[in-house]
Amino acid sequence: MHEVIQRLVQASGLDAVTLGVILTGTEKVARTNLGITTVEQGFDVLKSGARRCIDVGTWGELKEQFGSLALVIAGVQEVMRFDGLNIELSAVPKGKEIT
Repeated sequence: MHEVIQRLVQASGLDAVTLGVILTGTEKVARTNLGITTVEQGFDVLKSGARRCIDVGTWGELKEQFGSLALVIAGVQEVMRFDGLNIELSAVPKGKEIT
């Protein structure tokens, strides 16, 4: 998939093409994250014509180099890019508000 996407980028064709992929890898993480639980359901999604934009990042390169460890590496990379959030939380246990 990585090579196909790179060729589309080189040809400036990303906006003109819909790419359908049936995810069957051993990790099944991408398929599960997309809400597709079976290969058959993946074909049903393709037949429906529904489109989704997904960020494929550098996953293909990481997986080729590191196998299953690529999941951990990608997670650490995402954590390093995360800026954090300012959150104010209020709870009301037994009628008394705590902030």
